[in-house]
Order: sequence, then C-alpha cells, then structure tokens
Amino acid sequence: MFKTPLSFDISGTELFGWIVGEGNLCILPKDEEKDTFAILQTIEKFKVTHINFVPSMLRIFMECLEEEENRKKISSLKWIFTGGEAISNDLVERFLALCTKISLENVYGPTEATMWATHYPLRHGEKTWNVPIGKALNEYRLYVVDKNMKRVPPMVPGELCISGAGVARGYLNKEEMTKEVFLENPFFEEGDQDQYRRLYKTGDLARMLPDGNYEFLGRMDSQVKVNGIRIELGEIERTFLENEEITESVCLVKKGSHEAHYIVLFYSSKKEISDEQLRIFAENKLSPAFVPSEYIYVENMPRTISEKIDRKTLGRMAEIGRKKHKVVVKPKDDLEEAIASVWRKVLNREEIGIDENFFQAGGHSIALMYVHNLLCKNLQMEFPISILLNHPTIEGIAAAIRSKNHKREKPVQKRALKGQRTSKDDIAIVGMALDVPGANSIHEFWTNLILKKDCIHEYTTKELEELGIEKELLNNPNYIRRKGVLDDIEEFDPAFFNITPAEVNKMSPQLRLLYKGVWQAMEDGGIASGLYNDRMGVYIGASDDFVWYQSMLFGNERYSDTYQIYTQSTNHFLATRLSHMFDFKGPGMSILTGCSTSLVTVHLACKALLLKECDAALAGGVTVELPNEGGYLYEPNLMFSKDGKCKPFDDKADGTIFSNGMGIVLLKRLADAKKDHDHIYGIIKGSAVRNDGKSKLSYTAPSSLGQTITLKDAYENAEIEPRTVTYIEAHGTGTKLGDPIEIDSLTQVFGTSQTSYCTVGSVKGNIGHTDTAAGIIGLIKTALCLDKKYLPATLHYETPNQNINFKDSPFLVKKDGEEWKKLKEDIPRRAGINAFGVGGTNVHVVLEENMEEEKKETRQRQYHLFPVSAVTKTALVATMDDISSYIEEKEDIGKLTNADWSLTTGRKTFANRGFFITEGKKKVDSFIKRKIVNSKEKSICFLFTGQGSQYQGRARELYKNPDHNPICGIFQKYAKKRMEAMPEDEKEEFLEILYGREKPEQINETKYSQIALFLTEYAMASTLMELGIKPDILVGHSIGEVTARAFAGIWSLEDAVKVVLKRAKLMQEQEPGLMLSVGISREKLESYINTRDNIWLSLCNTTDNCVVGGTKEEIWN
Repeated sequence: MFKTPLSFDISGTELFGWIVGEGNLCILPKDEEKDTFAILQTIEKFKVTHINFVPSMLRIFMECLEEEENRKKISSLKWIFTGGEAISNDLVERFLALCTKISLENVYGPTEATMWATHYPLRHGEKTWNVPIGKALNEYRLYVVDKNMKRVPPMVPGELCISGAGVARGYLNKEEMTKEVFLENPFFEEGDQDQYRRLYKTGDLARMLPDGNYEFLGRMDSQVKVNGIRIELGEIERTFLENEEITESVCLVKKGSHEAHYIVLFYSSKKEISDEQLRIFAENKLSPAFVPSEYIYVENMPRTISEKIDRKTLGRMAEIGRKKHKVVVKPKDDLEEAIASVWRKVLNREEIGIDENFFQAGGHSIALMYVHNLLCKNLQMEFPISILLNHPTIEGIAAAIRSKNHKREKPVQKRALKGQRTSKDDIAIVGMALDVPGANSIHEFWTNLILKKDCIHEYTTKELEELGIEKELLNNPNYIRRKGVLDDIEEFDPAFFNITPAEVNKMSPQLRLLYKGVWQAMEDGGIASGLYNDRMGVYIGASDDFVWYQSMLFGNERYSDTYQIYTQSTNHFLATRLSHMFDFKGPGMSILTGCSTSLVTVHLACKALLLKECDAALAGGVTVELPNEGGYLYEPNLMFSKDGKCKPFDDKADGTIFSNGMGIVLLKRLADAKKDHDHIYGIIKGSAVRNDGKSKLSYTAPSSLGQTITLKDAYENAEIEPRTVTYIEAHGTGTKLGDPIEIDSLTQVFGTSQTSYCTVGSVKGNIGHTDTAAGIIGLIKTALCLDKKYLPATLHYETPNQNINFKDSPFLVKKDGEEWKKLKEDIPRRAGINAFGVGGTNVHVVLEENMEEEKKETRQRQYHLFPVSAVTKTALVATMDDISSYIEEKEDIGKLTNADWSLTTGRKTFANRGFFITEGKKKVDSFIKRKIVNSKEKSICFLFTGQGSQYQGRARELYKNPDHNPICGIFQKYAKKRMEAMPEDEKEEFLEILYGREKPEQINETKYSQIALFLTEYAMASTLMELGIKPDILVGHSIGEVTARAFAGIWSLEDAVKVVLKRAKLMQEQEPGLMLSVGISREKLESYINTRDNIWLSLCNTTDNCVVGGTKEEIWN
C-alpha cells in the first residue's frame, strides 16, 4: 500500500518495493492516511499484503484490531513494517497477543542513509527492556563509536554510524553541516567495495548486543543534564508507556534559573490523569532525577508531515502548559507571600502554589540553599536549613516559622527509659577486619588515622597515561586525578580457600575480598578453628558493580553457565556464598539499603544474637566498583568533590569522593565474650533503623526529621542518655547540605544546654566514601578509638561550614588527634555511629568501652609456646616473621598469654607447622626454639586409661583456677556438669578426696578411684572437643572402656555414672588383691598358675604379655 507522503523517504519502499516482488501497488486516496477505517477497507478490498506504519500510528491502528470483525478484514496482510520512531515493548506485546499470521518487522534508517538500513523480526517470547533495531541490511555496515571515532565493545553505548550503498552524498548547499557528519570511513579496508568509503554519523545512541543485533537507545542530543545528572528522555518516555492508560508520551526539558532544568511530560490518554497519580507512577518506576516536574495532557499529539511527533510545537505548548493545567493555591498572608516570592525568583516561575513540593516544582539542593539564604535575608531572621527540608511547601515553612520550631532549647522529648535493660542485652565486638585505601589491616588503618594520612591516591600524568586515559580527558580541567584505590584487589590465593583458578575468574572482586575479610575477622576474634560454625550468622551487604556484571553476565548462551556466574558475580548471593564456603549454619542474609547498608547489617546481627538465632555473627559490607584505578570527571551540582578531597563539616566542602573498601566485624553476646576471655574492642549497647518516609524534599534528599527519629530510638533502645556520649562518628560526606542536616538532627536529640563537649568526626576525610561499606568502616574506626582511648583528627577540616551552628551545639570538630578523656570517672566512654542511605534508611549504633580489664595470668610462666601453621612453607615463614616482630614489640613477655592462647585454640591448623618458645618473664632477644615441620593431618585418638593412673590432685589446677586461663574455665564447666549425675550426698566427700590435700591414699580405694578417673577423663575429653580437637577413634582400658562408651554416646552420662559407682562399690567389697603384668606366653604362665589356688589368669595382652590376679601373698610369692 502506498500511503506515505513523497517528501518522506520511506515512501520509496512503498512506491518501488512492489516491483521487486512482482506485485501490485494499491494507492490510498489522499487525506486518508490517518483514517484507520479507510485503511482497513482498502486492505480488505485490494488484498494488501505489505504496509508501513510509524509506531504511533500503529498504536492507533491496533485500536481497530481489538475487534475480531476488523481483524478478519486484514486476513490478506502478511507484513507490517514499523519505523521512524522507537517502538515500545508494550505495543509489540499487544500486537503479538492478537495471534495473527502477520509478521511484524522493526526497521530503522535515517533519511541520510535512504530508507531502511536495518531490520528486526518481532516474535513471541522475547522479553527485552528495549526492542532491538536488528542487523544491517545487505550492502550496509554499522559501527558504534565513541567521541574519538573508535569502535566500542559490545554492550557499550556509543554513536551509531552507517556506511553503504544508501548513504547520501551530503546536505544540499550546506557544506559545513555535511563535513560534520559525512566522513571518510576510518574502518574502510583494502578490498572493500567503494560504497563503504563514506560514513554517516547518525547522532543516534546505540549499542551492539552479544548476539550481533543493535539496540537503539535514543538521540545523542536527547541526552540532557538536569541538575547535573545525565538524563535519557527516551527511557522516561518508554517507562510511561507501561502505564495502561497512556497511549503516547513525550518528554522535553524546560530551562529555569540557577542552572535548574525541569522535565516536562506530554501524554495522550483516553482521559486526563491527575498529576499526583502520574508522579506516584513515576516514583515507583524511575530514579528520582528522572521523575518529571510537569505533566501536560494532550488529546492528540501534534505531528510533522512524516507522521513523527512535532516536538517544536510541544515545546511551545510547554510554555503555557502549567497555566492551563494547574490550579494555584495562593498565599494567605504576608509571610507566605514573602516565601512564595523567593520561590518564584529561584525557580523562575510566574506562579507557584503554597501546597507544591519544592523538588516536585523543579527545585534541587543548590536552589534550596539560594532559598534559605534569601529567606534569612528577606525575613531578617536566622533558622536552620532543616526547616526547609522537613517542611518542603510554602505553607509548611510558614507554619514552622510561626511556631518557632527551629528553636532547640531542649533535646527531643523521649519516652521514659524502660529500666529493664541488662548486660545480657549487650553485644561485644570481638574481631575486626578491613581493606580500605591505604590499609589492608586494622593496625595499618589505625596508624593512618593517627598520622592524619590522606589515603586517596593522587595520580601523575604518567600513571594515568599507563592506565590508558586519553589525552583529551587528561587535559580536561574537570578531570580529577584522585581515587581511593585498594592495593591488593587483584590478589587472591585460590589454594588457601580450596577454589580452582577457573572459579576465581568468575568470582566478583567483592566476593574475593569478603572471603579474605571473613577469615581475618575470625582469626582476629580467635575462632578460626570453626568452633561456632553451627551457630554462625552472616549479615553482609554490597554495592552493584555494573562493570563486572556486564563483563561476566552477557555473552553466555547457556542458562546454566549464566546462572552459575550470576551467583558468583552479583551482590544477591554474597552472604550465602560465605556460609557455603566456611560451612556456617546460622542465618545468612544479604542486605542493601544504600550507603547505610553495612551498619544495618550490624543492627540485624545484634537482633539475631539477642533472639538466640545464632551464637556468633559476622556483619559488614563491601564496595568494589570497577575500574579500581583512575580519576573521575567532575560535574557541577553532583555529589562529587571538585578537588577530589572530602572535607567533612568544612566551609569549603563541595562533595565527596567515592572509594572501594571492605569491613567486617565479629560479634558475640557480651556474656559469651567474657566467658571465652575474648578481647573486646567495644560493646554495642543499642541501635535503631528507620526510614524518612515522605518527610523530605525528594526521594534522594536527606531528612533532618527522619535522622532525628532514628537517633532518638537508638538511645532509647540503649537506655543511654545522649548527653553522656562524647564522640559521634558521623555520616559526614562533606556536602554543603548533608553535613548541616546531620548536625541539626544530632543537636535536636542531644540538646543545647551544654555546648562543645562531644567530638564529631568522619573517616571519609581519610579514605573517601566507601558507599555500602561506609557504615561498618565508621564502626571499626570508633571501636578502635574506644580500644585505644584516643580520638584522631578529622582530615581537611579548617573552617566550620557556614550552615552549621557549632557554637550553640554540643559538638565540635578536632583538627588534631588527642587522648579521649572521660566525661566523668564513673561514666564509660561512649560513642554513636551514623549511616544514612539514599532512599532514607537511616541507622545509628551506640557503643561503649569495655570497662572490665581482661583477665591476666595470675602466675608468671617461664615458657610460652606459640604454634603457627600455614598452607605453604612460604606463608609459614612470613607468618612466623610477623609474629616474631609482634613479640619483640612487647616489653613484658608475661602479657603474651592471650597471644599464645589464641594461636593454640583460635587458629585453624594447616599442613606446614612451626612454633616459637620464649623463656623468661621479660622479652628475650632470641628464641630458644624456632622450628618448622611439615606434616599431614593424622587421625586423632582419645585413650581413656584404667585404674592405676589416679592420684590426689589430678587436674586440680584446671578445676580450681577458672580465671587462670580459658582452658581452666572450660574444664571446670564440664567437670561440674558431669558431677551433677552423682548423688548429692557423695559429691562433697568426693571433691575433697580428689582435689584436697589430706589422706592422699584414699584416692586409691576403688570406690573413689574409678569415679575419679571417669569424671576427670570425661571432662578433659569434652574440653578438648570444645577447643576443636575432635577424635577419630576412642580407646578405653578397664574403667576407661566405660568412659569411652559413654563419651561416644552409647550410654547416657547418668547411666554410665550409675554403672561406675555400682561397679566400684562391688569391687570394693571384694577381698583385697593385686594384679601383675608378666612378660611370658600364656602357655608357660598357665602351667605355673594351675598349681596355685589363689591366683588366676586375668587377660592376655599379646603372645608374650599377660596379666594375672590374686591375693597379695600369692602375687608376692
């Protein structure tokens, strides 16, 4: 059918296409090309087989095809070609759902390339975010290039260029314009046909898919910046077409004052939809920056002669759109008028309603600061900027000012403390690990903090050139040559974790870091031997590393391959991957709440520990966004710093710098940590997680009210008065708006009755913003501050942010580090940690120092044994060197008991082993033994001896001195537990005989010796089991056989004790006798004893070793 105007090049396919197929040409009468019913009748009358539609016209045509009667009229139709605009998924699905035999082809080709250049058949079952334009037609070639005309890899967007027979010679009488887009083809090769010598730059954004098809992403010039954020208008248009009520959608950008731009959506539908409904739909589907500020209903979209939407006409409509479609609620008094006047000036609006939301009216954070400054000036009063954030409408601001809500003479009112909290509700931090710019250990991290080290790497030109950064970018004044780099991101030892190199290649860098971090945290906490595996919880969060996803998840044809890689590459499975690797059987959860992620994991882990869902928990987060090296391009009004430095709370603060990083903490209930004699870095007293809801200007904006509620809940849960807290590790991203809001919310909770007593700091000055890992790294820093009783400086802080009133607040920022002094002697050092996520999930954790000194060895041992092991000999030598350096730093060798205890019981044993032995109370310059051995795992056997090995005081030191070292406490626990099976009236006498110092001969009486052997050996075996020494074999001799049988679970403890006591009693009642081991054969022995009455053969151990029993006289004889 020929129905397209001749001025539109696609008319050529209609006018001449029938000749190729030897068909007939049906010409649609003039002015009927927009009449769908006329088109239907013509198709039916002339049996039309091929027809062209632009997608918007196809959508209208589809309305007719909803009726079955009309579908019958197009039974002759075989092909529908749609092009000229991007076709949406929903339109394709609607067409295919009709189940006709018509083939639908998506075609693409700019006028400059003459009609079509690509085609793509649309079929059932294809689910794509964007409908591809397909592959090049014969005698065409496609290229996707960057701004330097270099081809980009598959899946990377770039400008689409075309060469081939249909490429035009240029624009008539427009030489300069021709030179810009018609070029000599740089990809032309010797042997190519001449038609490929020239190339046309389409100005369209596209990318090549892994299967060779191409995807149209919109116009290069439709990529606009709204408040500094790059926006693709086509994505917004496609999203609104997912709304069933909308038939067409078009987006334009309207420019305002103060560098502000506003997105305007034009839409067609059967009836007008309210702005609120459209806004809710957009907020659920789009990123906040993509949500339009204006919505204009258009009954029929204006079109050009080629049936494309006329955007110029819509642009003119945008100027008057709001006047027609918005009912403005006007100010009621002078105050509201004064505020409205400022809004109109800043937002470049003639009218604005007092009920409109500032951000939805086109405002942004920079504009908000203009509003704040002008209001303070015009109203001749000062108030915090948080008033504007908490009350984002004109009438809300006016009401807040009238009620003087900005005054903070008292802290936020709290509910009465419950008074029911005990130390049983406290959680101890017993192990920590991190990897951040400039440090891959907590020791190195703390050293950097003390030295006020800026850990962000500043690149030289040579370094950047070696990284492949293009010269044009290097010369750009907005290219910032700084980055928070992880030095060891590429390093991973597959053999250590028993992983194949091939599997490591599929594993995301985030997962690799977590494997190392979990191991280090467990070793730091002294439980790497696996004691808690059955009850270990894992709570982990991570960012989305899109570069890694793209490199790993595209191009695999088999679903099984893709899915396996998916579980190793994405952040969805990190927690369960860790549980699987380390055999943890507690809860395993992956969490994502933006920048607050890793601190939220701590909150959840604490809850799980208190609910007894696990007995130990690992919590933390990781961010690795590739590439790990190189600078970034600064863009105004975004969150990035212009000089690559994060300057928390400083007046020159202009944004943050993002870094990669990882942090993990090991948590236990405080009572368990004390019982296990763990080193406690800090005690978590309480925490809270809340969301801002709608109490803010926009989805991405911070909320002072939301943060205040979170803080208040945290201190109520901890049952701690905020005024007793003397350090806050702030979220502190170094943004002009974010920092003042954070201090304002803190001040509302802490009050202003006391000033300048609580230090506030942020580690982001040292290492940048580590995104999802930021909260856990702040927690680790604060725990180290408590442990070391020292507060490091906040880097890059010189002059207070003008929007922060530190003078009338409890807070101050330290330029230099200093000793952390107590508020009062009887009040422990306390701290709070903030983390706020984009989207409004806020978390605050309250920490307290461990006031109880760790138990020290009550007696000085002359020798200390330090066992070491590693997977390889090289690693063993390196580890021994590290421990040697650690020991030599200690002035008092007697303080090393915890170290040798941790090495003995808290580390997994590997095949290559070595040890140190130190001598004396003081440090020695050399060690009397330093030995390395190589051994393989051997079977472990527990031997339970029989009667004769007992003596008074056996295991007395273990039982009587539970504070001596952790082993004593474990032994006493099991010994007491086993004695519970004894009759009450016999316990006291038994303990005196076993552990007393009088009548030592009584222990040799059978009725005492057998139960003593049984209980002591059973308790010792249980102690070894808890220490991770598990037997493969149990062997018992005489009464030891009973002990082995009970320990193996064949008999219950209660039954075994009854058997032992009864057996001992019966044996005690017999006449006294003796047993004798004889080194001769059974035959010789029997020939001798058969002549005696009171002697007999008891057993034969070997062919030449037997035991006889009898009366004392006979045995002595």
